[in-house]
Amino acid sequence: MNALSLWIVVLLAVGVDPTGDAVRELLQKTWKSPAAQAKRTGNAVVGRASRQKADMAAVQYAYGILLTHADDWDAAEAVFKRIVKASPQHADAQLALCACHLRTGKYEPALQTLEKAVQADPKSPAVAGFAGALLTRWMEAPPEKMKAEKIEAARAKLFAALDPEAQKEFQRAAEIGRAHV
Repeated sequence: MNALSLWIVVLLAVGVDPTGDAVRELLQKTWKSPAAQAKRTGNAVVGRASRQKADMAAVQYAYGILLTHADDWDAAEAVFKRIVKASPQHADAQLALCACHLRTGKYEPALQTLEKAVQADPKSPAVAGFAGALLTRWMEAPPEKMKAEKIEAARAKLFAALDPEAQKEFQRAAEIGRAHV
């Protein structure tokens, strides 16, 4: 599976229709472009989609994912921040923002964003799995300047906030995370 196919699968998994005109145009025009060109083209497509009254959260989300692929984590962070500001219940955007924070070494904001993702969708297996794997890895090897007690407290709080089915995914992901630390 090539990288483009993988991102299409990711978009489908989070409920974004990659065949929507605006998302399809964004994927086609930016995927093979160098990072700077992808950003310029993506901005143009987002602007056009806005004028056409497209599903802007889906378009912005796809654009943010493309920016992460282009290794432009700061720009992706800005996109995901706009999404969660407009739609705090957008758990997938919360997770993507958390990933941006992690990639750029912002561990406290990552933890806060992860808490918001759990609040946004306590039934989501993706949210639960991400939380379980991340916090378990942090328990084993805490990021710089984070105390193990804080991580354990956050882990317990987030686990308790999850739906019982999502708690199973949290535990499964925690076991996998523990095995790979």
